[in-house]
Amino acid sequence: MLFSKRSNYGIQALIFLNKFKNQKKYFKSKEIAKQLGLKPSYLTKILQDMAKAGILISTTGPEGGFALSEDNEKLNLLYIYHYLENKDILKDCIMGWKPCNPSNPCPLHEIWDKNKIEIMNRLHNISINDASYSFWPELNYIVTEK
Repeated sequence: MLFSKRSNYGIQALIFLNKFKNQKKYFKSKEIAKQLGLKPSYLTKILQDMAKAGILISTTGPEGGFALSEDNEKLNLLYIYHYLENKDILKDCIMGWKPCNPSNPCPLHEIWDKNKIEIMNRLHNISINDASYSFWPELNYIVTEK
């Protein structure tokens, strides 16, 4: 598969953090998970990994949580994908088959071969900030009580 649950969760969280950065400075992982309808324990691990990598800012304490720095809102989705998946789009099978090659193709091999460079270029040209405002227009921040 091209996007695992890890990259889906991670990219959704980054879009959320950027889109609602003016609401408050730091968001708890449980709050992000609730807002996006994701599993909190798995999202927490992903957010912690991105904080260790310097993609997110993380603080502890009652007002702590996660935030995206202004510099990192310019990161492109291909960079995020590579970090979260630790895969190379050009080399990996879209269906996850091993081996997948012209002599042993998966059902989508021919189509994937024709389209993967275009997809990679598109991911390279979309920043987190672009994705926050160009996509997912119906994503709203719902204020929850503490």
